[in-house]
Amino acid sequence: MKTKIIKMLCASFLLSIMFACKKEELIVGSEDIFKYISVVKTSEDYSNYVSVSSRNGRVIGYPGPDGGEPRLIPLVDGYYMIDCRTTFKATYTNITFSEYKDVWKEHKGDIRDTLSSRILTTDPYIEGYEVERRYFMVPMDDRHDGLNIELIRDMIKSGEFFTHESVKRIK
Repeated sequence: MKTKIIKMLCASFLLSIMFACKKEELIVGSEDIFKYISVVKTSEDYSNYVSVSSRNGRVIGYPGPDGGEPRLIPLVDGYYMIDCRTTFKATYTNITFSEYKDVWKEHKGDIRDTLSSRILTTDPYIEGYEVERRYFMVPMDDRHDGLNIELIRDMIKSGEFFTHESVKRIK
């Protein structure tokens, strides 16, 4: 019984990481997915839309009733930041975060078919970069560091970002 409970807790933990970063593949073991951030360029602004996991046009994973958090953090010129390492695969629905709670209630949580019918795109990223977080950290207070998003924005504007030693183009 204890083993079963431990296995269930481990599975829950891995699923929570997957949906927090909207991963379709997890990097587990010595690699830390939060050691990196991802910067993507999109053809449209998807930052207000709920993202889901999908395979072959069918939704296989989706956020709970609160809709999760916006995945894309606006930077500049169509570039967005994702606050973890990603596979650069994503599916966005045409459901906004504000609308999601109502859709969830209307379908009593059984929303897989509704989400599948409202897929907006399964290939939103034109470009994708993996970035080591440590190069863009600044002290926030005596005990915490924070990500310097303004620095990333300025470097994208100037073009320095794309040649920085910590930036690796993936897509």
